[in-house]
Amino acid sequence: RDWPVGTEYRVRYAIVDPTPKQLNEAGDEYPDAIREDGLALSLLEDVEFPLFGVEGREDTVQSLFDFQFYDPRVRDWREAYGTARDVVADAKTPYEAVVALEEWFQQGTYDETADYSAAPNGPLPAFLLTPNRPGYCQMDAGAMAVLLRMLGIPARVAQGFTAGRADRERKRWTLTDAEAHAWVEVFFPGHGWV
Repeated sequence: RDWPVGTEYRVRYAIVDPTPKQLNEAGDEYPDAIREDGLALSLLEDVEFPLFGVEGREDTVQSLFDFQFYDPRVRDWREAYGTARDVVADAKTPYEAVVALEEWFQQGTYDETADYSAAPNGPLPAFLLTPNRPGYCQMDAGAMAVLLRMLGIPARVAQGFTAGRADRERKRWTLTDAEAHAWVEVFFPGHGWV
């Protein structure tokens, strides 16, 4: 819809700004809507990974991989999952796991020219299994969201733009593709998507 210049409207919003301590104490008691929708992954025939902290979780995850082991894409994801487990090995809460994985992704190499589209077993596992992980925000966000879901932590990818530049004389904001960005949102009980 074309809105005429000068159109006014109202927006309702909520600022979600919990502290790290609050997120660490949020626990892993997810609401039913998140439990039902937050962890399915099509890479393993739409199976759901058990939630973080569930007893017997690792045995269940390994059986999911074993069940589909004939598929080479699953073998690569199994290896990527093993790396994620190593990265978050000491995490006692979902928040600790998220922070550990985030720090690991920050050790990658930023490269806007990276291209894994021809990888035989899929672009994201190829990205994750390449030394220094050359890539950009969409690759990091997509891969991190998948690994978090495999770890039993509800996550999703969000995309948008940073603020851009204000042109006060012309009374408008300028956004270009340079302001485009992708990031991961994680669901924390009591706080929502952060």
